[in-house]
Amino acid sequence: MLFLDSDDYLAENSLEKIYIKMKENDLDALTFDAGIYNLDGKKVKKIIPCNFKENEYISGYDYIKTYGYKVPVVAWMWILRHGFVVENNFTYIEGRFHEDVEWTAKWFPYAERIGYINAELYCQVLSCGSIMRSKNLKRSKDLMYISKAIYDNVEKLKDKRYGEIKSTLIKYASEEAFSSIHSACTMGYRINELKNEDKFKETIRLISVNKKYLFIVILLKMQCYFLVETIINIYDRVRRNR
Repeated sequence: MLFLDSDDYLAENSLEKIYIKMKENDLDALTFDAGIYNLDGKKVKKIIPCNFKENEYISGYDYIKTYGYKVPVVAWMWILRHGFVVENNFTYIEGRFHEDVEWTAKWFPYAERIGYINAELYCQVLSCGSIMRSKNLKRSKDLMYISKAIYDNVEKLKDKRYGEIKSTLIKYASEEAFSSIHSACTMGYRINELKNEDKFKETIRLISVNKKYLFIVILLKMQCYFLVETIINIYDRVRRNR
């Protein structure tokens, strides 16, 4: 199963390389390098998945246990075995931004064999009208739903072997919950524009899982939204100017 966005393209002979790698090594999932290009064809950035090595194979469980959850979260950086998806009934959330984030976190812990090709196979083109790069409050609202969905999926990991990685994935869900507030503030929106969403209170509870956000959580519970917005924007400006 391969995801290809409409503006993007695969490098020459990519499908042949992918098929051989998946088939010969009986993989559930495969990742690779990707290049980010502007409309003039100039490479802006190269993405190399962390902690994967050519000709070495690892389960999702062992990866998270060893390295934490530091995987590519975009669907287009993964090839999945169709049977693996069907057998586990992995479904894709439709109609929301950031659905890739939930999708990857859903299947990754269950993959028994994950491989990597040390080559740039996927080429993403940065189009001017990309929805994911435009200012849109729905992106922040949807991220509240997505972070809760990630948490719910983690809670379904009942097998005892998953106990050691659940806390890592819950922390990840907490980070995504905070990102929903953070993204709204940095795009110039007010937290008041989020508070009527039915997942708002659950988002605050999920953020509170991560102790580093304790002060922010206290302010959110006290409805000191302007102060939270100010803190986030000051921190963001400082970080960008470093």
